[in-house]
Amino acid sequence: MTTKRFNMAEEHELLITRQLGKKMKDQLVSKFTDNSQIEIIYLDFSNIIVLDFSWADEFVAKLAVELNANLHGEKALVVANCTDDQFENINAALLQRALTLTAEQEGKSFFIGDLKEPLLETLTWVGENSQVTARDLANHFGLAINTASNRLSELAKRRLLFRGETIMESGGKQFSYFPIRTSN
Repeated sequence: MTTKRFNMAEEHELLITRQLGKKMKDQLVSKFTDNSQIEIIYLDFSNIIVLDFSWADEFVAKLAVELNANLHGEKALVVANCTDDQFENINAALLQRALTLTAEQEGKSFFIGDLKEPLLETLTWVGENSQVTARDLANHFGLAINTASNRLSELAKRRLLFRGETIMESGGKQFSYFPIRTSN
């Protein structure tokens, strides 16, 4: 798993308008590596002066939609180092589309957008571990195995966790889920 870091201020310090958002999103997508590689796309918003809702919707929210639809392979998006106002605009764009992203500020991870309590509780617990299975989650929270599996699958589908597959000695397969971490 690799992290590709993009300093958004290298392109523009004023992230405004849908037209600019679309142009920048298309330019960013052209820099993605092949679709088979697991990547974290880390967007650093340090030194951005203005980031408006229209830009956030066109760039961040639509990119998240594309990633969730698996149009660019197994990639997750992390937004970082925004001002409170910038996070608010990104959050509003995500809420409008029922999306959630991992965010970072001062080295701490959190989530913005739309995420119901059971999924947030699950995601927080997985983040405290390096790798979990549905059985681990079921045992920890006292859940039915299918409920635990559904929660983890939904979080992986939303690109808030990565999923790996292992073949067990019995010949069956088991999925393990990993938190998205950008620190090396």
